[in-house]
Parts: sequence; structure tokens; C-alpha cells
Amino acid sequence: MQTGAYVRSMRIRLFTIAVFAVQAFCFSSAGNAADLYDNLGQPVSVDGNFSDGTWPALSFKTTLADYVLDSVTIPIRNPNLLSSGTISFVLYDSTGVGGGPGAAVGSPLGSVSIAGISGAGYQNVTFAGLKRTLTSDKHYWVAVQGAGLASVFYVGATTSTGGNLSGSLGFSISSDAGASWSAPSTSVFVIGQVNAVPEPSTYALGAVAALTAGWLARRKRSN
Repeated sequence: MQTGAYVRSMRIRLFTIAVFAVQAFCFSSAGNAADLYDNLGQPVSVDGNFSDGTWPALSFKTTLADYVLDSVTIPIRNPNLLSSGTISFVLYDSTGVGGGPGAAVGSPLGSVSIAGISGAGYQNVTFAGLKRTLTSDKHYWVAVQGAGLASVFYVGATTSTGGNLSGSLGFSISSDAGASWSAPSTSVFVIGQVNAVPEPSTYALGAVAALTAGWLARRKRSN
């Protein structure tokens, strides 16, 4: 007949194994970044020229998992060799017409001087380490905004549907500095990459699991 001490010992062992399994799952998942939008491998077939008040935006959709926005890359060209002004990437929700850009979400994802962007060919502009919380299973937009420019800049686009465009509504354009946007269209896709990583609570869960396992081990040794 099994004693109470033996039963308690077996329960502790089984629970410890389960905790370590959860911990291992959490930390393995934490390294799995996701490209929510990625057609950087597609060649530019449309030179979209934009200015201070005319902005393009690309659409992407989050997955059912809880992720945070980590980086955004979009190819830009400075054909007129502009020496002053900036290019900014801004995150928008999808509360606009037809699911188009609605309201800006937080501050710009990043800004770069147009003077540092090549005029000879497209240059990938990347803003990383963003740590912006995203709602699961939802559409978002990234707008490319020019400010203080004397002339136009180019944003790479394509008519190809190659790459990972899962859930994307296509592109939208504002000709009045974001006051209104065109309805989403999939006739052209802005070339870019939107990368996300697991929500920080995933790491916290792993840490709690590790602490719990350590506590159970010490309790077992003291019995």
C-alpha cells in the first residue's frame, strides 16, 4: 500500500515535469518571430512618387497569437537628391473607409532624413526594436509620411502578389496629409516587411514557471 509521503512525492514530481514543459514551450515560442507582411523579395514594378501631403500605406493583419510589432522595412528612393526633410513610418488602425487607415496609433515608428537616402536605387529603410503592442486578429496600416520636402520621393511597389501578404488589404493613399484615405486596393502592394515577436507576457510566464519549479524542488528536499 502506498504511503501518503510517497503519493505526495509522486504528485510533486509530475507537477514539476509539467511546469518545466510549460517553461520550455514558452521560451521556445519566444524565439519565433513572425513576418506578418513580407514581399521584400519582389522587384519594384511601380515607382510610386509621393510628397509632403501625399502618403502611401501598406496593410497587414495580425495572427491569433499575441505579438508586438518589432520592425518595419520599406524601400525608399530619393531621385531628386533632396537634402532636407524627413520620411517617417506611422502605424494606423483600420477604422477608416472600407477598413482603410483610420487613426494613428501612438508616435511615429521612426523618422529618417531624406538626405541619407540613395537617389540611384531603392534603399531599405528599417526601424527596429519597436515594441509596439498589437491586438490579435486585426488589420493595421503603416503609412510612409514625408515632411519638409521640396519635391517628391519614391516608394517601391509591385503588382505581384508574391511573398507573404496573408490578410493584407493592399494599399491606400492619402492626398491630404492623412485627413482622408482612399479605400483599400489590391491592384498594387507596397513592398515591405512587417516583423513581430511574441508578446512580453510569454516571457513572464516562462519566468514564473521557472520560479515555481525551483520552489517545488526545494520543498521536496525539505520533506
